[in-house]
Amino acid sequence: MEIFVSIIIGVLTMCAVYLVLSRSLLRIIIGTALFSHAAHLLVLTTAGLKTGAAPVLVDGVTEFTDPLPQALVLPRTCLPHVSGAQHGQYGRNERNRIV
Repeated sequence: MEIFVSIIIGVLTMCAVYLVLSRSLLRIIIGTALFSHAAHLLVLTTAGLKTGAAPVLVDGVTEFTDPLPQALVLPRTCLPHVSGAQHGQYGRNERNRIV
C-alpha cells in the first residue's frame, strides 16, 4: 500500500511543479493546492499506513496507530478554510471596505 501511495505522491508533486511553473494565476493556485495534498500524504505515509487499528491506547490493546501524523495534518487542512471564512465575515464594514 505504501508503494502505491508513494507513486501517487510523486504524480501529485510532478503535476504541482508543472502547474506552478506556468504563467496562469489559476494554475499556480491549483499547483500549490496539489503541493499541499502531496505533503499531507507524505506525512501520513512516512508514519506507516495501518488499517483496522485504533489511534487510541486502551488497556489490553497491543496494536495501535500513531495519532501524531493525523494531528499534524488536521490543522493544516482546516485552518486555511476557517481563516478565509472569518475574513469574509468579519473583515468588512457596512460600506464593504476592508477595515
